[in-house]
Amino acid sequence: SGITTTETLKATTGIVTTLTATTGIVTTFEATTGNITTLRSPTGIVTSLEATTGNITTLRAPTGIVTTFVTNTAKVGAAVTITSDGIDASGIGITCANVNGGQIAGRRNIIINGAMNISQRGPSSSPTNSGDSYPAVDRFIMQNSNSGAYTVSQSSTAPDNRFKNSLKLDVTTADTALTAAQYCQFQQRIEAQNLNVVQNFRQPVTFSFWVRSNKTGNYSFTLQQTDNSNRQMSGQYTINAADTWEKKIITVPPDSSGAVNNDNGSGLIITWGLAYGSTYNTGSLSTNNAFKTYATADFGAGQGVNILDSTSNEWYLTGVQMEVGTQATPFEHLSIGEELMLCRRYYLHIPRTQGVVMNGYNANSVYGWYNWPVEMRVAPTNEYLIAAGAAGCALYGDNASKSLSSTNWNFLGTHGGQLYFAGTFTQGSSYHFDATPAAGFTSLSAEL
Repeated sequence: SGITTTETLKATTGIVTTLTATTGIVTTFEATTGNITTLRSPTGIVTSLEATTGNITTLRAPTGIVTTFVTNTAKVGAAVTITSDGIDASGIGITCANVNGGQIAGRRNIIINGAMNISQRGPSSSPTNSGDSYPAVDRFIMQNSNSGAYTVSQSSTAPDNRFKNSLKLDVTTADTALTAAQYCQFQQRIEAQNLNVVQNFRQPVTFSFWVRSNKTGNYSFTLQQTDNSNRQMSGQYTINAADTWEKKIITVPPDSSGAVNNDNGSGLIITWGLAYGSTYNTGSLSTNNAFKTYATADFGAGQGVNILDSTSNEWYLTGVQMEVGTQATPFEHLSIGEELMLCRRYYLHIPRTQGVVMNGYNANSVYGWYNWPVEMRVAPTNEYLIAAGAAGCALYGDNASKSLSSTNWNFLGTHGGQLYFAGTFTQGSSYHFDATPAAGFTSLSAEL
């Protein structure tokens, strides 16, 4: 009749198989050397359960809630062990619906060439200090309007063994007094069709990258929605220690007014600022990294450093990743072949070709078709084609090596192009064209 409170319950030689508290609360139950096989609390709450040396074989809360369960190692069934290092499963399958708010399988990184492994234009160049150029690694454009000079290269300096390359800026002529409208920055422009996963920016997006410089301080990191009046996120990261690789993570919340067209134009511009005059850096940063209406003064609001103020300055970037969700996962490495094909959609350098079939159109011209190894984003523009008379340029036919007076692309499309050469030929005859690496064959651009 009523409830009796027992402060200590012991079974000296047997086993307590069932302990029930119908309306009260069992606050502590301990078995120092034995096994607790079943613990039930039909309507109450088990607040503490400990087995210092024994095993808890069954834990049930039929209608309540197990709020905390902590263990260093848990054995789930016969084949699954969960530890702080991960899940070890033997002989069974594990189904996981999603990770980080998105699919676990498939590509995570929206950035192309984030490890800076592809450099079709060459390992190093000195870009102009006025205008746009792709001076070294593929997909990273440099924009300038300043009085300095610099070398941009694909560097072998990298944060650890996971990376082999980085993008490097080395200042060779200083600009210590930027005028209001001067700037220096790097960008990657994302094709709109590659942004379907962000669902018009209704999903949170996380950026991560490795950066290094001898010049510490605050640097600007800016996003622009190209298809939405350049609606922007004006962000900032800090290089804390000189000449030390640091990983930066920036998470951008969903944007209810975001917009991305489903086309092959630019959908997002990502900008790493290196130097800005007062026209660009006198505004304000975005609150909590949220997108806001574009304002020129906000564009480089986070920039407190002028990387151009000394010829001792250098800046490195690698491991760039953009992914859906609020967590920065480890960098997604692709094979060189995959990364090269992704880059070739925007820029195609062909160092050599052999046996391109050409047909004599008339006594003064021959035509031939060349297929690109990948469909390009748009019909490309010709940046370079081997010139008539250049070393390595040869056309054979009529049992002889033919002299050329000119070489041109007669047509350029997304899948291939038609070559047109002028000289002395036989109408209706077949010829074949070779271009060796002595001068290279062609370079074509379909960049955003």
